[in-house]
Amino acid sequence: TLGPRRAPPFVDEGLAEVLSAARIGPQAVRIGVRGEHLALLRSLAWLPFERLADVGQRDPHYLDLAQARLFYAQAWATMFYALSPQTGAPQRVPSYLEALRATDDVGASLATGNVQSAESVVGQSAARANEAIAQFLLGRTAPAELVIRLPTDRIDPALAVRRINSDEYDVRLAEMLL
Repeated sequence: TLGPRRAPPFVDEGLAEVLSAARIGPQAVRIGVRGEHLALLRSLAWLPFERLADVGQRDPHYLDLAQARLFYAQAWATMFYALSPQTGAPQRVPSYLEALRATDDVGASLATGNVQSAESVVGQSAARANEAIAQFLLGRTAPAELVIRLPTDRIDPALAVRRINSDEYDVRLAEMLL
């Protein structure tokens, strides 16, 4: 948890979009690409990376459906890129979130989502970030799905993955939302 602070919207919503494509299995969590986001990113001009990093929760790119579609697609693309082992350093995201959680200065750069903290998440300069992300996601070769291996020898049996029926799913989802 980040306590009272929230990650900048491009990180918060980007991670939510990435994780919404997760498929949990007994040995691994697999996260595939989001085809609808790729299609949108191919068809529209991207927000400048600096603008993506500065979008706030009261911003039209966050609230207005017509503009938010691009924001969410680009936030997903940014976080999928940042988490992928193919881009060199998936540990950047956990390190960034830990630094955000640990900071005492609410006005600190990590808490505001400014360009420098955005660059630290993706490992690219603002001038190069969109180009690198686009090359990775929209290039001739589709990126591999993200695979997170689960340490099966250390899983508490109470936390083991199991199939649940739709009624239990609804109840558990409602419990999370309350």
